Amino acid sequence: MPALLTVLLFPFSFIYKTIALLDWYIKNRRRHTFPNLFVISIDNLTFGGSGKTSLVCYIASFLSEKQIPFAIVSRGYKSTVSKGHLAVTQNDKVKAVGDEAYMLKSLFPQSTIIIGPDRLTALKELNLGPAHVVILDDGFQSAHIQKDFSILLDTPHKPFYYYRNFRFMAKKTDLRLRFQSGENTFSTHPPALPSYRFLHTGLKNVKHEPVFVGSNPIIAFSALGDNQRFYQDLKKHYYIEDFFSFPDHHFFTPSDIDTIKKAIRKTQSSYCVCTLKDFVKLPREVQLDTTFIYAVNGIQLNFDLLSHLMVVEKFREHTATSP
Repeated sequence: MPALLTVLLFPFSFIYKTIALLDWYIKNRRRHTFPNLFVISIDNLTFGGSGKTSLVCYIASFLSEKQIPFAIVSRGYKSTVSKGHLAVTQNDKVKAVGDEAYMLKSLFPQSTIIIGPDRLTALKELNLGPAHVVILDDGFQSAHIQKDFSILLDTPHKPFYYYRNFRFMAKKTDLRLRFQSGENTFSTHPPALPSYRFLHTGLKNVKHEPVFVGSNPIIAFSALGDNQRFYQDLKKHYYIEDFFSFPDHHFFTPSDIDTIKKAIRKTQSSYCVCTLKDFVKLPREVQLDTTFIYAVNGIQLNFDLLSHLMVVEKFREHTATSP
């Protein structure tokens, strides 16, 4: 069936990719540069589930550790911002700014998080501010913005991998990271190929305190671009009684939560686990329910990303002036 579906979808994919490519070339002819910013673009060739948000968090974390002022700019999928741009605040509601932006602001409250379709104006404003580095989510859609360093997450294992962009678009990036799940291939020193994998480091409650479930059974759910990957990662560490899969960026309805709670009671599971991106969308009373916790997931690279960035003179210049 997947092979037949691939054949049926190929014509539509070709049309979509062709339109996207033409748009890229048109925008690329009028690129805008930002001398006061070092723009890092995070891209992929597929529709969701590659780990772009995880890589954004990874880069933001090491910039924070090195006290390098940074901002994050993204489209803000599933937000109410349909035109212009918006700087996210801690007082914004998750349904207004979207799950990813809300989560990023909670993780990096001191940094500027901007969402909206007008990313160009957002960067023009940031060019006048204190940020030294900007992490641009999904830079392929912003060919009119000059990137100083672009990273492509390469996930050929995913179904319909090349349905969003042509493969040769990978050549237009500075660093291509290949997804690796096997321990032996990932930990090769020196790595044969720059790679990344997803890393589970524990569970936490609403107070962000560690939770240890031991061998107790759990229920799990997610609304990601690749729910199966989240399930498989959890399965390596916990006994999962039941798992619920929702569309990417899905906002949970009372009916969804009721279904999950019924499964908890039916299976007598001790905890219900989701991602932080999903946890922030739960009603406050559900978050305070000690049964509901979130998985601490991240991304791991098999090389030193900072060393790649330090090769670029502009990055050295911008970070040298940091505190």
